[in-house]
Amino acid sequence: MEQDSNGYRRSYRRLATLAVVLSVALVPLSGLGAAQQADAAGNQSYVAVQGEECTPITSFSDNKSALAYYDYRLPENFSDNPSVNQTGDIFGSGGTAALQEPNTSAVFLYTDTANNTTSLVFVHGEVEDGSGGAATFNITGLPEDGNWTVRDDDFNDTMSLDNWTVNGTQSVVDWAWPSETTDGGVYSNVSQDTNVTIEPAFNEEAELFGEANNGTVDTWQVISNESDNTTISNESDGMNESDGMNESVNVTRTDLVMNESLQISGGTCEDVANGTDGDDADTDGGATDDADSDGDATDDTDSDGDDTDDSETNETATVAFDDQETDGTTVTVQNVTVPEDGYVAIHNDSLLDGDAVGSVIGVSDYLEAGSYDNLSVELFDVPGADFDESELTENATLIAMPHEETSGDESYDFVSSNGADDGPYTDNGTPVTDDANVTIANDTDDNETNETATVTFDDQETDGTSVTVQNVMVPNDGYVAIHNDSLLDGDAVGSVIGVSDYLEAGSYDSLTVELFDVPGAEFDESELTENGTLIAMPHEETSGDESYDFVSSNGADDGPYTDNGTPVTDDANVTVVNDTDDNVTETPEEDTPVDDTPVDSPETDTPADDTPTDTPADDTPTDTPEDDTPTDTPADDTPTDTPADDTPTDTPEDDTPTDTPEDDTPTDTPADDTPEDDTPTDTPEDDTPTDTPVDDTPTDTPEDDTPVDDDDEVTPTDDGSPAPLSG
Repeated sequence: MEQDSNGYRRSYRRLATLAVVLSVALVPLSGLGAAQQADAAGNQSYVAVQGEECTPITSFSDNKSALAYYDYRLPENFSDNPSVNQTGDIFGSGGTAALQEPNTSAVFLYTDTANNTTSLVFVHGEVEDGSGGAATFNITGLPEDGNWTVRDDDFNDTMSLDNWTVNGTQSVVDWAWPSETTDGGVYSNVSQDTNVTIEPAFNEEAELFGEANNGTVDTWQVISNESDNTTISNESDGMNESDGMNESVNVTRTDLVMNESLQISGGTCEDVANGTDGDDADTDGGATDDADSDGDATDDTDSDGDDTDDSETNETATVAFDDQETDGTTVTVQNVTVPEDGYVAIHNDSLLDGDAVGSVIGVSDYLEAGSYDNLSVELFDVPGADFDESELTENATLIAMPHEETSGDESYDFVSSNGADDGPYTDNGTPVTDDANVTIANDTDDNETNETATVTFDDQETDGTSVTVQNVMVPNDGYVAIHNDSLLDGDAVGSVIGVSDYLEAGSYDSLTVELFDVPGAEFDESELTENGTLIAMPHEETSGDESYDFVSSNGADDGPYTDNGTPVTDDANVTVVNDTDDNVTETPEEDTPVDDTPVDSPETDTPADDTPTDTPADDTPTDTPEDDTPTDTPADDTPTDTPADDTPTDTPEDDTPTDTPEDDTPTDTPADDTPEDDTPTDTPEDDTPTDTPVDDTPTDTPEDDTPVDDDDEVTPTDDGSPAPLSG
């Protein structure tokens, strides 16, 4: 699936001097999936060049296609992928297993001797080990008549994170792979005329770093076949399995600098050293270099006799151009040094497509020889150039390139002369450059906001038939789908158990989504019956029919919104309400008796309050019912009367506390106490209090006298005379 390359195109970097460590290893042949032999494709030779280091490359070979050699394997449900050789669960290359190493990215050549075609092969990671990783390659100079025979990975599923941007002779690929899998690819039909440049970015510099996991690439290598063995027929059915042959092939592994470009081309290292494409510098067939015009065995370009070519300048320019924000009208070059007078030009990324003149969008003022820090360069004001815009409006990769003043007019003429004058400074034939990711400060937030959807899905309870998405925003028309946790196992289509109605672009709060009613899906249940984790995922309407077709199209239509290649999601713990209610209803039943206990407590306290209701015993001596009115007076009168004899009737008073439990009965307790008082029964006065609203007396008395006074009255009765009432 080819995608727009905006934002994915990686930086263009010049070749620089570096050290390369050669390590030769014997690699088991089993698991290569085929025989290995010296390159039989017309004895063609290739080289890998990084900076000043050149490494010869001999391809691995067999009489099978590059697709069969790489042996890309995916599960059966992706078997229609044109890159797949056979089905399997490794999500990667089975045929190159013996060349794979953990946390290593490798590049090498393979020749199909059946049709005499050579392919460029990339393999990242190892299928049985490694922590995974991420890489971005900007590959230029690919043969026009070639093609990507294998894309590992590129399949139509949300699990496929990789981005493949193919544009003629240039391809930009963003890879991200988890542990125990590989990523990579095969580009077929390279030849002696090939001159491919690979601009690498690994780990944090890669576009998709952290998308699959946080694994890292520790080593980048170019591998060459150094074996002399002839064709060996030992077809492999699986990983590291052969028919018993276990021969070895001698390979050379050359470690590369991971942040510098690599060139793969036809020819020899001698050609590179001579600066030719395989032609001898002695063009006339004589014994001397034709640069020696006088035949004295010295190079006549060495005018001062110091054995150096005076036509070459030993000193060149340098430039440092850092990532930065801009308002779109200027950029800042952190440092530029020009050994001779010149300029520093700013190119856009059309330079990567070979447009050296048309890519110039800015140039500095005339610079005398020297070093300059924090040099500001105006954009879209270049002599000889016409522009349709006056400022940058989008984030972009720009390239700073020092140019030399060659016409002597102190005016930048590179564009107006179509590249004939004021050309760039070079280092070993390559323009001196540095690149920067330039961000438009005012547009960053807006771009991020408009790019993708957002969703908020909180933990919640449900009756099993629907869930609520707290908020979803879709920048274009679409839907929000509900997936069960089989999504986490890679089942993007079968995990859909609910989908919203068609949503026009906008933001929606508290959106109800019905479950188990999805177009194209069949379910054995009609509602959730168990608690679980569900995932909300916004999908975009891509088929134009305003109907959710993701399931019915097996993921081809109405796919999810993504953020940096990853579907936008939020998950929630969903609890089925019916299960929760059963537990809750039991709890109040257990609490009910607890509530009854306090109810009994007041009843228990009531007798304490009712105890004073025995006051009628004191009131009993009140011969007249008038005691009801002057409640306090009878209390004083009582001691005056002979009821002193009645008072000693402590028996009823002693019985009274005994009757306390009977006080739980209504306040008619005094009536109950009266029958127990055998002594008072001799007089009808006991009946009088019964008829009298005795309750009125305790009503007044308990408020003031119950807690203290009445008890005090009972205690002193031991003297035989009533104690005076306190207060």
